[in-house]
Formats: sequence, C-alpha cells, structure tokens
Amino acid sequence: MASCRWPAVAELSHPKNGITVTILSDYPGLQVYMGKYINVANGKGGKHYGPYSGIALETQMLPDSPHHPCFPSTRLNPGERYLHKTIYSFNCISVEEDYEDETEG
Repeated sequence: MASCRWPAVAELSHPKNGITVTILSDYPGLQVYMGKYINVANGKGGKHYGPYSGIALETQMLPDSPHHPCFPSTRLNPGERYLHKTIYSFNCISVEEDYEDETEG
C-alpha cells in the first residue's frame, strides 16, 4: 500500500504561546490575506479587531494558470472529478511561563 503524503505549504507559529498551524496540501499555490482591511467593532467578548488582527491562508491553483503552459492545468473536462486535499493542523509546541495574552487589556 502506497503512503500518501502532502507537502507542508505554510506554517505559522506564535513565539510566546507556542501555538502553531501547519498547512499541508496537494494544491500548488497558496493565497495569503493579511487582514489589512479588518474592522470588526464588536467581536468575541466585545473586542475590537482592527487592521492586521487576522490572516487567511487559502490553498488554490496558481493564478493565471490557463495562460502559462508550465503551470498545472486548471481545466476540468466533462466526467472528470475535481479532488484536492488540504489539511490544517494545529499544535501547541511550548508555552513560556510568564506569557500574558496580548489580546487581554
């Protein structure tokens, strides 16, 4: 039985609380949105979320693929199946004892 393994396409971690997200995927591309225009006045617990308070990481095909023959094809012919896999893995690697959550006051 062959082993299926997807490459890690991104990893983000917080240096103080040790929380890490690793993204594995068979997609060739990754779209990153840095949250420049976030403006949520009444978020969780009444907290305000402003610019750059969040990030989105979305696996996808490469931009403008139909115009670049060296990129993987995005064409789906009748009867073909579209199947890709993305895994978001969350872990806590380590925690500093004197860490205080910066989102708390």
